[in-house]
Amino acid sequence: MPVISMFYGILIRMYLLDNNHHNLPHIHARYAEFEASVSLHDGELLAGTLPRKQLRLVQAWIELHREELLVDWDLAVHGELPFRVAPLQEVRMYWDIKSVEALDDYKLKVVRVDGLEGVLDMSPYLEKGIFRELKDTDYFRQAGITYGAITWPNGQDIAPETVEQELKRSALLKVSEG
Repeated sequence: MPVISMFYGILIRMYLLDNNHHNLPHIHARYAEFEASVSLHDGELLAGTLPRKQLRLVQAWIELHREELLVDWDLAVHGELPFRVAPLQEVRMYWDIKSVEALDDYKLKVVRVDGLEGVLDMSPYLEKGIFRELKDTDYFRQAGITYGAITWPNGQDIAPETVEQELKRSALLKVSEG
């Protein structure tokens, strides 16, 4: 099984001829004694376990390199060696949320330490998994910051890439409206 990347102590591999294992494109991640299969489409944990922090790093890496990984997947399922994929580089900027304030209609006013700010609309996520709890407006207003990420007391958090994308979109809307 070729190693295609390694970062922060996480080894990423892709089996050759592995299209029947989970019936969808995925990678295998190993960290210390933990091993897991993770979907290339949505970063979903398919099998095994990884500590939460390492799983989030793998999911961020997949998000950044999805197109390359899907090309590698196609090579691997046809028995060809996949290419190496760049490791996850410094992602600290994504996690540096300076402030978060819950607004009406399930929106969050977010400011990052690099000055990027905007409004993040959480309403599209309220029917998905653990985010259903956020429909309770009192609970939604408990949004806070843990290690620079937006979180809630029961473990909900928002992927840094989603925050990045939504803040940039929010800033563009503000410019076009103004």
